[in-house]
Amino acid sequence: MRRNLVAIILLVATAALFTTCESRDSADSGLTNNAPGLDDRFKAGAKADASAAVFRVHDATSGNPWPGKAIVKISTSGINPVSVGIVYQIQYAGNYWSDMSDGEWHTAYGYYAGKDDSGASLFSVEVELTHSLGTSGYMRYAVFGVDGDEERTHWDNNGGADYFLFSNHSKSPMLSANIELGDSAATLDFYTLDFGYETLTVTYSLDGWDSSKTATAEWLEQSGNTDHSRLVVSIPEGATELALNAELSFADARIAANNFGHNYHFGLVESEAAIITFKDGGIDVEGDLKKGGYFQVYYDRPAKCTTCKYGMCSRSIFMQYRLYDDYPFWEESMYQRVSYNYDTNEDVLEPPVMYTEPAYIPSTAETLSTWFYHSGGYPPCSEWDSDNGKDYHFEL
Repeated sequence: MRRNLVAIILLVATAALFTTCESRDSADSGLTNNAPGLDDRFKAGAKADASAAVFRVHDATSGNPWPGKAIVKISTSGINPVSVGIVYQIQYAGNYWSDMSDGEWHTAYGYYAGKDDSGASLFSVEVELTHSLGTSGYMRYAVFGVDGDEERTHWDNNGGADYFLFSNHSKSPMLSANIELGDSAATLDFYTLDFGYETLTVTYSLDGWDSSKTATAEWLEQSGNTDHSRLVVSIPEGATELALNAELSFADARIAANNFGHNYHFGLVESEAAIITFKDGGIDVEGDLKKGGYFQVYYDRPAKCTTCKYGMCSRSIFMQYRLYDDYPFWEESMYQRVSYNYDTNEDVLEPPVMYTEPAYIPSTAETLSTWFYHSGGYPPCSEWDSDNGKDYHFEL
């Protein structure tokens, strides 16, 4: 029985010190950066005051190789903006020690970035991210704009649910989606962040979206800040792929979990995975590397980092790969235990060659590109194998 793990994608945010962002306004922007009362944000409704101030909100993260900033880009029209920004709360969740949210709301101001072709004023807000957001950290925020003519604060808080910027690469509250195949049905397990939503609705297709169905997943349990829900889907004879997206519903708002706009895909037909072997002398590909199939990586190159503690040593390598040009990346981990044979005076590696589990290649995939991150903790170590930054590319 094949069990696929999709979108356990770790996007760790790094920064040294937590700060709210100071103004970087241009000289002629006219912004005063007067802070509105934080309690006022709860008075905002869906697309609050949209008739007066039209907000368009886009968020992202930045940094290389890991993002260290949350960036919120805002455009607004219909007001004379003298102060634009966000109020936000950061949840550092899912790290190795403990949750690190202070529970406080902070204010960060936008700096003026000109106008777009329609004449709307553009602003950018940057928030430095402290520590590691971990696998399930997020920033929750609402947007404000102060009208200098009316001396009034306009809000956009996503229909009362606020906006969220998530640390995983799919930019969604979906931490992972798993499938287990039976004879005529598939059991889907969803692991999502618990931040107050009411229902998890799944829309899925078994024929390439010629038709689709929508169902509500059953909530099973909560562990820490993660919810576990399940949905059982009947699989008709001849179906080869299951595609789906999800939506988390609040009383007056919705948040999409759609795998960065590419949906989640699961293969329904067992097949041999194409084997890509990375050796010191080059790369070998064995089998049929194609859309709708599987691939597996064997890494037969020396690990550049070794962690040793309390007499035990191990090596970790993370294979990071893209199947879409605009997707950050997925990640699969490989581990190797190291012991010393005193009779032969040699290290013994278990397993002898690192490898990943088979990964499914969706029918909608555009390309396959991959690179490797070598990691160690004692002593600290990080190295890359990425073909000198060009990455390794394979035709599908």
